[in-house]
Amino acid sequence: MPSNPDSTPPVRAHRRKAVEYVRGNGAVRRPELSIGFVLIPKFTLMALAGFVEALRHAADVNDRSRQIHCAWSIIGANHQPIASSCGITVSPGKTFQDSVSYDYLAVVGGLLAGHDDDAGMIRYLKSAAQRGTPIIGLCTGSFLMARAGLMDGSRCCVSYYHAEEFENEFANRNIEVVADALFTVDGPRITCAGGLGAVDLAVYLLERHLGSQRAQKSAAQMLFNGVRPPTAPQPRINTTWYSSARNPLVRRATLLMELHFSPAIPINTIAERLCISVKQLERVFECEFGMSPASFYRKIRLEAARSMLDETSRPITSVALDCGFCDVSHFGRLFRSAFGESPRGYRRHRERKHMLSQGTAVSRPAGGLSRQSVR
Repeated sequence: MPSNPDSTPPVRAHRRKAVEYVRGNGAVRRPELSIGFVLIPKFTLMALAGFVEALRHAADVNDRSRQIHCAWSIIGANHQPIASSCGITVSPGKTFQDSVSYDYLAVVGGLLAGHDDDAGMIRYLKSAAQRGTPIIGLCTGSFLMARAGLMDGSRCCVSYYHAEEFENEFANRNIEVVADALFTVDGPRITCAGGLGAVDLAVYLLERHLGSQRAQKSAAQMLFNGVRPPTAPQPRINTTWYSSARNPLVRRATLLMELHFSPAIPINTIAERLCISVKQLERVFECEFGMSPASFYRKIRLEAARSMLDETSRPITSVALDCGFCDVSHFGRLFRSAFGESPRGYRRHRERKHMLSQGTAVSRPAGGLSRQSVR
């Protein structure tokens, strides 16, 4: 079973040489926090830059950027530049062969399409994990960690945008997918959805290793107001109901619902994932939307079905199943109750409106539907 999602892994002692900082007077000290970044080709620059900037602001005083309290390195198979998803390249300062240990290794992912896993990178990560080094996955870095077998038995935070791809690829693995939070800490495995969530994770680790004062200093200097906790919901912009919800529990619950249309996830399971009772979940939904979680869940699945009928020519049975309705007749009754007509009637009505908007007259003689060009 996955371990406590909020447990922070202890920093292990390594046999390899640790990162050190040499002061101007020749004294040597070890930073309180050191992180090595492994970049997957086409990585997202935001996740890397946000995380490193948070470390930089906490590492020194007066914005001098010396790696005193924090240290970081870019690690690669060699020193050749690695291209990010936006085309900007970053050159590793260390290689997989260098005998340097870190408190954490962070795998920075990005675009999934057209990327072949690097066997040397996987060997490096597996070797570090065997030595006890906690591994962080930023953005789609979690995919590489899972392919390396490092996420088995763990909770894994994935962006809602990639959640379905992750679940499909690792369906036969014992990995609990979390797509309704910014990041997840599960023992020595830390995964983050990416984007600005990487800054939230960096500040979280800074507070654990350097204390709240340096963590707050870093966030303030980055003009980062209101650092979010791990369980904060991933922001969405494409739904009115999401942006109108003020309660973070409601936002997380609605994300879980949207990610689990087929099969639909039980309401009590949603409550368990949020660590609240079903009664509490019902109260916050009633307060936000004036309906129960079950009614809201049914509403958004019906709206998704209506969108599919609008935008695709898929059979009505397939639409019903994809939106979590196993009984097509029951789906038809619910659809008629919600929208005033059957799914078949709704699609036929939309098709007529579309033909008229394209300048095509629709007639219905005894022989069936025919089209005549409008002159």
